[in-house]
Amino acid sequence: MAPHIVFLNYQAAGHVNPTLGLVVELRKRGCFVTYFVAEDVKDVVEGAGATWRPWRRPGSEETGVASKLDAEGMARYVPEGSPPGSYMSPFGAASWDALVLMPNLLEDLKSLSPPPSVVIYDPFLVAPLVAAHVLKLPAMAFLSYPGMGVSAADDKMSEATWVVGPQKELLAKYGYDILSKGRPGDWYSQDGNLVTTIEPLYHGPKFGYQSETLCDVPFTCVGALSVASGKRVANASVKDDLKDKWAEVLGKLDAEKAAGKKVVYVSMGTVGSRTDMWNRKFGVKGMANGLADATGKEAIQHCFRCCLQALGRLTDSVVVAMALGPHADALEGLPPVPPNFVVAPAMPQLEVLERTDAFVTHGGANSVHEGLDAGVPLIVVPLFGDQPLNGDRVASLVAGVCFRDPLKALTPEALEAAVTRALAPGGKLAEGARKLKMQLTESGGASTAAETILAVVARHA
Repeated sequence: MAPHIVFLNYQAAGHVNPTLGLVVELRKRGCFVTYFVAEDVKDVVEGAGATWRPWRRPGSEETGVASKLDAEGMARYVPEGSPPGSYMSPFGAASWDALVLMPNLLEDLKSLSPPPSVVIYDPFLVAPLVAAHVLKLPAMAFLSYPGMGVSAADDKMSEATWVVGPQKELLAKYGYDILSKGRPGDWYSQDGNLVTTIEPLYHGPKFGYQSETLCDVPFTCVGALSVASGKRVANASVKDDLKDKWAEVLGKLDAEKAAGKKVVYVSMGTVGSRTDMWNRKFGVKGMANGLADATGKEAIQHCFRCCLQALGRLTDSVVVAMALGPHADALEGLPPVPPNFVVAPAMPQLEVLERTDAFVTHGGANSVHEGLDAGVPLIVVPLFGDQPLNGDRVASLVAGVCFRDPLKALTPEALEAAVTRALAPGGKLAEGARKLKMQLTESGGASTAAETILAVVARHA
């Protein structure tokens, strides 16, 4: 019987898209693939060849994992008068969510035919590890970021009542201690962990909890898992059908490129433009990057303003494709869109990158790897999380430029200079990006990931 690979994932674009190439590869190898994720991305995972299943939540029509603690969890575990804290995040919600989801999840996993051979899961989630323990299945975390060293997990969160309370209940009911070898946001597996990067871009354990507790946990760098064909999650917040607009964008880029112009692609990702980020200050998230007092709108508009002013001057030599995100006020108060720009709420990123000569990006792990996999030098304007570290690494490898503390460092003049460097024929940045592209190609990507998974399945057969 062919192996049955089960994915248990968080529904965000940056977590789903990197898995799609792996699903395609596993199906090519004859594996059965079932994918538990929110219904919002059902068509995407089915398009890759998986059978979709929802996360079934008792008494609710919601089909995904929780992005924050629900009302019952807050009533049970958050002390009265507590200020909004980590329980308003996926990390803080995951322990309670595991307790809520577990009965239905175990029932659904037991009902699968053929029985599951291995669970592939997102390390933001702990429910998969509990379920794998109960069902005596191997489990492997799938890191959509370049190593645990860039994880935004907070050492102190493990002491929170909304983590410790569910931990005790999970241990009593299912015999698995979620804090014995993990913590919120850092739930890795002793069976193996797939990291979607290459060694030069990999970030090993940070000093402290990670280096002390996770030093013996196995991680395998498998390279980038980009797949241009088939459906992808472009921006989960953008609901419009953009197929016609995308055809227009790609047609314009092809025509301008044929006329000798260079293509610059601008996208600040999907997280900073989320509804809960757009008009709210980043706070602690942005502190290390000078953005604690900036909202998503302010930070992203600063980048857009610099792009409009700097690249709008290059009408004779450059065409710019800019993804605006889902908000109608994305360009509010900014200079007019120059004639050498084409804008849309979201872009077909891989198809645009195939035509791109320089990429202005927020530095999220997927965008960094997709850009470098296309051999494109990067101009990184990071917001928070792993983005500043990703940008620093790209700059150190001479494959791009990083504007840390962007409200101060990024100006129209500085951006124009960086783009000019990136577009220079035979320049150092273009050469650095080309070298990393070669290493990403040689890493194997989906093929290496599939072989690693099937080796774990064979060991546990």
